[in-house]
Amino acid sequence: MKAINPKLELADLTDGEVDDYADDKVIRLTDNPKYHEPFLERDVVAAVIPLYRAALVKAVNGSKADTQNKNDLRETLERKLTHLAWACSIRSDVDRTMFLESGFSIKSSGAEQGLRPKPTGLEAEEGMEDASIALDWNPDPKADSYVVQMTTNIGNANSWVDIGFPTAANFVATGLTKGQQVWFRVAAINPAGKSDWSDPANRYVT
Repeated sequence: MKAINPKLELADLTDGEVDDYADDKVIRLTDNPKYHEPFLERDVVAAVIPLYRAALVKAVNGSKADTQNKNDLRETLERKLTHLAWACSIRSDVDRTMFLESGFSIKSSGAEQGLRPKPTGLEAEEGMEDASIALDWNPDPKADSYVVQMTTNIGNANSWVDIGFPTAANFVATGLTKGQQVWFRVAAINPAGKSDWSDPANRYVT
């Protein structure tokens, strides 16, 4: 069965609706024990909502700069919501019921065609920061962003966790535990869906 392809209808929402849409997803995911903690993507959306609401109020009868700030924050909120939807898809795997409990919709099967091939060339090197690992891989020109996952137990398929959604073909994992061996994998995301996972790369944290 194919991975769940989220459907977001953000373009149909007015400026005054997008924050309520985001708030609904945060509430659903906070109250649902299936979406275990920590859940960084949900928390990021929750943090942007009050910033956007404040900018929305200020933009009413405000300056051009106020309107631009509101537009910029809406773009940020929409981008973070997209990341959250994909995080829910990854966590729920092929469990459609669990995914729908997040409040997001699912694209029709016809819209799930054309998933990108898996990213290649993933490499893990010692990062510039203490206890960090720098990742890079071959860029996919049709990818809008990527999802990076990490595990310390390569033998457990359920141990992978999301650690980032970069838009470029590189990422730095920080705050790691020295002496620990960690594995990473990457998938590409675009409107057609999510690619297969890359071959994993591993390194000891120094």
